Amino acid sequence: MSKIRLYTFGGYSEIGKSMSAIETDNGIVIVDMGGNMDELIDYQTSHPNITIQDTSELISRNIIPNDSEFFKEKGKNVVAIVISHGHLDHAWATPFLAHKYKAPIICTPFTAEIIKKLNKDFKGERLNLKIVPTGGLINIKGIQIKLVPITHSIPQASLVLIKSQNKNILYACDWKFDLHPLISSPVDFAELKRLGNLGIDVLISETTRIEEKGSTFSESVAENMIEDALIKSKDSKNIFFTTFSSHIARLRSVIKIGRKLGRKILVIGRSIDEYFSAAINSGVVERRELAEVIKEDRFVKKAMKRLKEGGFLVIGTGHQGEPGSFMSKLAINHYSYALSKDDTVIFSSQTIPTKVNIANRSMLQNAIMDSGAKIYDNVHVSGHGSREDHKKMLELIRPKIYIPAHGGIEKQVEGIKLAQELNYKLNLNTFLIGDNVHFDIE
Repeated sequence: MSKIRLYTFGGYSEIGKSMSAIETDNGIVIVDMGGNMDELIDYQTSHPNITIQDTSELISRNIIPNDSEFFKEKGKNVVAIVISHGHLDHAWATPFLAHKYKAPIICTPFTAEIIKKLNKDFKGERLNLKIVPTGGLINIKGIQIKLVPITHSIPQASLVLIKSQNKNILYACDWKFDLHPLISSPVDFAELKRLGNLGIDVLISETTRIEEKGSTFSESVAENMIEDALIKSKDSKNIFFTTFSSHIARLRSVIKIGRKLGRKILVIGRSIDEYFSAAINSGVVERRELAEVIKEDRFVKKAMKRLKEGGFLVIGTGHQGEPGSFMSKLAINHYSYALSKDDTVIFSSQTIPTKVNIANRSMLQNAIMDSGAKIYDNVHVSGHGSREDHKKMLELIRPKIYIPAHGGIEKQVEGIKLAQELNYKLNLNTFLIGDNVHFDIE
């Protein structure tokens, strides 16, 4: 009986730096090559111009996965690299690590646009991108790989199904069950049930919000929340809105609602511009649904002078309080515009629960409160499943082996407890594993 061997490089003991390698008799498939965004934010304050020449230092600083020994021993057996979606904690390290494997990089059109932009920015070597539509499959050296569409907070996210001889592995990092998404089709429970009927030997699934009770609300709920907050802020001189730059559905919603309410729209931030370009180039949205983005600081300063007129909705980066972001600069009066009691700031996000983010977000919100501006916080629904969603995933997929990931030990333990309620047994058919290990599965 053939075995499956799982190699973990990141994304199990932490949220971020996701990278796994799955070995079967027909070869090895690497899934995701992400960055540790906490460490990266800190590093970029003193190293703004990162290139692939910095690869060794990025590894030593725990910013990207350390696959050096694995590459020496197993690199020639890697037949494919799959990037499940375009979030940077799953895709950022691709330009630094992928080229040496000489294997195709399989991803959706939107994710490919993100990787191409990263590779250009970091002056990376030519990458062998193999673009597959969501729902598409590809056969490589006896291994079938399918990008199973799933709803999340970024376009064209996928579950990764790997079929090799008599083994089926499903990688599910990241996902939610959205029945009313604003971009993409609703979650297809029938397809998930078909996967379960296929017989999944191993399910590797994220646990980011697994401790939260109930089921995660649809993105359509967030759109209603945003409209409510904007209407309640109609008497504000200017409204400032910040969310994830990659959340195309959310950004499209706020632009649409702002226009409907007669607000003048300003969109500010280099990362928003990059994600907008990726969405347009990959056909996710039409250009007219979004807005022009101001990304050069000198042009931002010029545009901000217009805010004395009032009536603006300013959409900008910095929802986590990242140093150097638009919101952080706004809070310290970098643009010569002083927030006041006449303004409203809307955070359409939760604080990502890491020490750096918690500290940065707290400092930003304190500065805004000191200005007297009104704050709407957590005008948001998560892109990750809650406890009942994880239970439903296990019931639909019915994997022989369940491995919780992408959350750290406390969240992984919640995954184990949930699996035990469904009669899984610890160290028999559900396992708690960390990073930088290899794990054999019969």
